[in-house]
Formats: sequence, C-alpha cells, structure tokens
Amino acid sequence: MKRLNILLFILIFVLSGSAFADYHYATTDMTWKEFYAGEIGDTENLDAYTSATVGKRFPDIITDNNSAAGIRAVQVRMSEEVYKKNISNSRYVWSDKKFNEYKEVNEDGTFGAMVTTLKEIKDAKLTLASGAGAAWGSYTIKINGVDLSSIIPTENLLGAILETTDGSRYALRPAENYWRKSAAEIGLTVDDAYVEIHGTGVVRDYKYFAGIVGKSINKIIYLVKNADDVILSGFELKIPKIPTARAENLTAKENLEVKFDFSNDTEAAYTEVLTVLQGGGKKAEVLKDETDYIYDPADMTLTLKAPKAGLYQVIFKSSDENTAPNIRAGFYVK
Repeated sequence: MKRLNILLFILIFVLSGSAFADYHYATTDMTWKEFYAGEIGDTENLDAYTSATVGKRFPDIITDNNSAAGIRAVQVRMSEEVYKKNISNSRYVWSDKKFNEYKEVNEDGTFGAMVTTLKEIKDAKLTLASGAGAAWGSYTIKINGVDLSSIIPTENLLGAILETTDGSRYALRPAENYWRKSAAEIGLTVDDAYVEIHGTGVVRDYKYFAGIVGKSINKIIYLVKNADDVILSGFELKIPKIPTARAENLTAKENLEVKFDFSNDTEAAYTEVLTVLQGGGKKAEVLKDETDYIYDPADMTLTLKAPKAGLYQVIFKSSDENTAPNIRAGFYVK
C-alpha cells in the first residue's frame, strides 16, 4: 500500500506540472511579441515575417508556409498562484524538471525577460557597411575579433538584441536580420527604398528599424538556449543617415525609361552610375553602358534598351564617400 501511494503521488505530480519550492515549470510556443516583450518592452511591430530558409536553418522557429511566427518550446516558470490559473491551459507542456533558464509567467499571462547566466565579451570589433556596400539591408554590421560560432551553440541561438546608448532596444530575428547561426553578420533595413538584392522578392521590415538611424549601438545581446547569453560591449557604432534612390516597378518594353527619385540630405551628389545589374545574387548579369542602358543625370533617368522581366539593380557613385556611401536602387520589370 505504501508503494502504491508513492506511485500515485508521482503520477499526480507529473500530470499536474512540476513544483519546486512553490514554482512550476513548463514549455510553451511564443509569438515574437510574447518572446521579446520582457527584453525590449515595445513589440508593436514584431509580427510574423516571410523566409524560405528560416525553418531549415533554425529548428526552434515556428514556421507555416514560409512564415516565421515565433519560437517553439520556450522554457517558463510560474508561481503556485499563477499555476492554479493555468493548470488546464493547453498551451503549456508541464515538465518534471527544474529549469535553470526560463521566462517567468506573469499573472496577466505575459512573460518576463529570460532568467539565465551571462557571458560578456569586450574585445569584439565591429564594422559597418551601408548603401551599396551592405550585403544585407540598408546597413550590414560585421562582428570581428571574436569567434561567435565557438561561443554560441549554433543550434541554440534563439534571437538577439541591439541596445543603443540612449537605452533603446531592438529585436533581431533569424533570416530577417541575421543569417548565420552565430549572427556574426547583421542586416538592418530602415527604408522602403530597399529591394532584396539577392532576388528573393522578400520585403524586409523597414518600419521597425527606422528609429535606429542616428543612434549609436553599444551592446549586442545574444539569447542562447540552455547556455550563457552572450553580451558584446565596449564599443559604439553609429548608424548614420544615408541617401536613398527609388524607382517604380515597370512593364518591359523597348527603350524602357526608369525615373529615379532621390532622398538626400548630405553634401554628396549622385550623378554617375557605377553598375547596372540584371538579376540578383551571384547570378546577376552586369549590363554594358551605352549598349544595354543609358543614364541621363540631368533628369535622373535610366533607359534600358531591351529589358527582360526580373530584378534590376543600379549602383550610384557618391561624389564624396567620406560624407555618404555609394547607394543601390532596385526595381522589378514585369
């Protein structure tokens, strides 16, 4: 009978959720807004986004038809009082293990910041590429001087945060802002003039990062599953405002005229075209001046003599690269 009572107790314990010193532990799927709320506060624009590769490269991301909606099986802890309110809540998978890393479930059902251990690194070197020099987005940040892949378990990177000197925080998400699992290269899109240069057709979430222009980043925080979160600090990297050029998507025809609209608050001028590309990524074809196109700087119009359907990229040369970078404009021909 005594043994039966012990087994019955264990069964009730497992079914009802595990209690350790009046706390209960579980896992639950979270949207981006739920996951980042405790870390950054304002998550209004953190909606699902489109990516064809995020589910393959980042197994913890919730995907549905190439839409990245959030993070699966996040570890949480709740007090006895909160547990009683959620004992029948089907979103939670109760655990008989005590987690060393977790988000606290608040009484209103929201989630706090990740409770974990931290590892701070102060010898990282950051470089910034912008405009036509950015491989991803309006700006590309490269992290050098530290091998993040040896510090962060690549399969366990849940997300990351940029912090600026004024205390603002911005959430980074896989295949939207970083593509390698160690996140040693970060892309930020801040303007609707940006067209995905690799030919994917994906529209980056430019509105979310628009407010970071003019600020200086002084921390990058990596949220790592079941390991130390990693903080890079000891630097200041300013995100300068850069000029942009826009062109409407057009329908293919002989001698197609493409009119560019420039937004430029700098002293640099953009009267010269460096390169015109047809296509995206490594397969992009470099077009020939006079043979394939003509650019008239007087009215900022590019004439494509025999355009094909697809992506076009035009790189404009800055008259003063110390003031502003070369910039890239993209548009589609149907």
